[in-house]
Amino acid sequence: MKHVEGALSSRVSAAAHRASPPPLTAGPGYRLRTTLAALRGELTVQLARHGIAEAHYYYLRILYEEDGLTLAEISSRVGVKPATATGVVDTMAALGLVERVPHATDRRKMHVFLTKEGRARKRALLRSLEAVNRVALAGLSEEHWSVFCDVCDLLVENVASSRKGRTAPRARCFLD
Repeated sequence: MKHVEGALSSRVSAAAHRASPPPLTAGPGYRLRTTLAALRGELTVQLARHGIAEAHYYYLRILYEEDGLTLAEISSRVGVKPATATGVVDTMAALGLVERVPHATDRRKMHVFLTKEGRARKRALLRSLEAVNRVALAGLSEEHWSVFCDVCDLLVENVASSRKGRTAPRARCFLD
């Protein structure tokens, strides 16, 4: 009888444990936010050493990959609203990093091109990014990195599937 009572007691405890919400620091969102905050903080420090504002980093990086994009294309790639991109590009133009050039046939569109000064910052930007990655990845093996990438990909896949009303292939969650 004691064995049955013990088993029942542990089932009740497990059920009660599941009924209480997990700590806010237990979820992937919290972990990813704190990781991103640490990375952004280090990136800000590294970029500042070269006179580059963190807000400009994302725009410069995109323009290094494809110069001459429209403001709409830039805002889409950075993941911000067009009004936000316009303000940042205005500041970058005032600093001499980019210039706006009207579209040849559509007066509503403006293309954004790197200036000589903007292109000159590429090496410093890449050095800053490399320094952040070296700090962040210190002590991790290639296997750790591979597992991390796989986990991130799975999280994105699960959320995307959920948004489409489908259950992810590995629907069982260890929190259940």
